[in-house]
Amino acid sequence: MKVSDLMTDKVISIKKDGSLLDAANSLSRYAISGMPVTDDNKLIGIITEYDLIKRLTEYYAPSYLMLLTEAEGGDAEENKKRLLEIGNAAVSEFMTKDVYTVGPENSVADAAKLIIQHDINPLPVVDSDNKVVGIISRSDIMKVVADKKESS
Repeated sequence: MKVSDLMTDKVISIKKDGSLLDAANSLSRYAISGMPVTDDNKLIGIITEYDLIKRLTEYYAPSYLMLLTEAEGGDAEENKKRLLEIGNAAVSEFMTKDVYTVGPENSVADAAKLIIQHDINPLPVVDSDNKVVGIISRSDIMKVVADKKESS
């Protein structure tokens, strides 16, 4: 089976100058775990739930925690301002830049190997010009496996 047989071709993506808040809203609204970041319709990165959580926790956890707990001596207004700045930061500052990809003609087994070996999800599908033409996820592959098991 080819990737093109299984991929989602209506890809939710975000432009490199989109904000983290826009990315978080799209991930939540469409119930997806990640989306390609594009520049002139070309893949330049990927932003995932993991990227948002990891990066925000690494860099901004103290401000965030102070805001949530209104810790003694903390300036709640300053923390709110800082969180708004974070939300308005460009996705390109937080995205994963070295993105594994597959082509539509690759096998689903090739895609599964990449996902497993590199612990990634989702996996962008690009054409020869590096334009995003689809996306394939762990759950897409699991559905095929489950369907085959049921039909056995």
